[in-house]
Amino acid sequence: MAWRKNNPPLSPWRVVTVQAVAGLLCCAAVWAFTQRSGAAWSALYGAAAVVLPSALPELLNGIRTALALSFILLVSSELIVAREGLGYLIGFLGANGSYDAMYAVVLTVAFLGFAADRGYQMLMNRMLQWREQTP
Repeated sequence: MAWRKNNPPLSPWRVVTVQAVAGLLCCAAVWAFTQRSGAAWSALYGAAAVVLPSALPELLNGIRTALALSFILLVSSELIVAREGLGYLIGFLGANGSYDAMYAVVLTVAFLGFAADRGYQMLMNRMLQWREQTP
């Protein structure tokens, strides 16, 4: 307990915010010393040219995870509250004992999720062509 009092939890967003403010202060300092807005924009462009390419792969992986989670949540919420949709159809067919049709709908949902993931993976590979591929 004493360790937590002395070391409060550090949010990653706090770190990102501090770094963004540091970058803005650096650009403001460049502008203050040179009195040229082009130099400040050059420093801002330099920061974006380094930060964005290094953050892009992780950002795209997060979106891929969100894509899979959205399929899971969509079908499960339709299963519970909807009156139409694939999730509702799974619940309806299962309740009526038509298990072969229910499994066909489950496989359809799985195929749609797989196709969406493969499509996004192709888009991700195209956006990250510049990155060195490791075997």
